Amino acid sequence: MAEEPNAPGWCHWHGGPTHSAVLIAVLEAGSGPGNALYACAPCRDEQRLTPYAESAPPSDSAPLPSEG
Repeated sequence: MAEEPNAPGWCHWHGGPTHSAVLIAVLEAGSGPGNALYACAPCRDEQRLTPYAESAPPSDSAPLPSEG
């Protein structure tokens, strides 16, 4: 069976739409809802990001997207 392309998503690293978004990090937020950060294939390669599903326990060493 052929693999279907991912639905359009958002890359938090380059700040734009993508069809290759993969979950990179889950940010916990005290008593409120957390946030999930996704990255496209080119940003994962450039920033050496590891998909959340393949990563070791969370650490603070992953580079986060710049704001603005």
